[in-house]
Amino acid sequence: MTVASRRLALALALCVPAVSLVACGDDTPPAAPVEPTDRPLVGTWQGPGDGPYYGEATVTLVLEADGSDSTMAADLYYPARPTTVHVEGVWTVSGTQFTATGYGDNGGLVMTFIAGLGRPTVRLSGAWSDNNGLHGTFDTIKQ
Repeated sequence: MTVASRRLALALALCVPAVSLVACGDDTPPAAPVEPTDRPLVGTWQGPGDGPYYGEATVTLVLEADGSDSTMAADLYYPARPTTVHVEGVWTVSGTQFTATGYGDNGGLVMTFIAGLGRPTVRLSGAWSDNNGLHGTFDTIKQ
């Protein structure tokens, strides 16, 4: 074997395995990038709730996402009174916990909604509390 043919054989021996690795068809494609906002939560959620003074309520959460800012509006309608408590603010997801914090029209009321999340998320069910020491529950589904 000549020197030139040895070099060619060595080059082929080194290149063929590298080409074979690159050409594998069963490689897993890279995962899709994770969005900062949990898109399946965006929308309107509604269901029953309760509170210590007004009794049963209908809870409506409207969750929006604009880039990195996730806004929310919440209404708790108490038919026995009839009264609606309205707050607006932001929502986040950390791990398996949903948290939304809203402020009332007069700026004095602050309400927080907390719910555990399962996958797929079919309901937001948890507890709410406010800065006046009041608290209750909510159990909403996406509309």
